[in-house]
Amino acid sequence: MQEHYPAIPFKRFADDAICHCTTLAQAQHLRQVLEARIVQHRLELHPQKTRITHCKDSGCRGSYLNQS
Repeated sequence: MQEHYPAIPFKRFADDAICHCTTLAQAQHLRQVLEARIVQHRLELHPQKTRITHCKDSGCRGSYLNQS
């Protein structure tokens, strides 16, 4: 993440991760890239735990919720 997407804050918690994207398009693109990278290592994203959701921060103005 630091090398290819340094502007996207990334938090890791054990086997979970959160990427703080600024737009829905950026989040969708990053999900595709990360999924392709994970598949290269014969792993997969958990279908029920992997989602794109809006942070609902007071400074955010999106409406996307629970995008798969």
